[in-house]
Amino acid sequence: MNVVVLAATEYDVCCHSLNSRFGTIAVPNIMVFHNAKAVARFNGTERTLANIAAFVSNITGWPN
Repeated sequence: MNVVVLAATEYDVCCHSLNSRFGTIAVPNIMVFHNAKAVARFNGTERTLANIAAFVSNITGWPN
């Protein structure tokens, strides 16, 4: 599994910000991509390590 962190507010793709492209409003956003497409977004308000780990595990099945 690859993990990438980027500042979407500072990154433009063909004159369109990533925030506009993926509909992100609040930051930080946690999204899961597969084959260059967003497949899931973490919507939890309590961003604890345990909640984020559970989100990743539910989406990816990793670790089993």
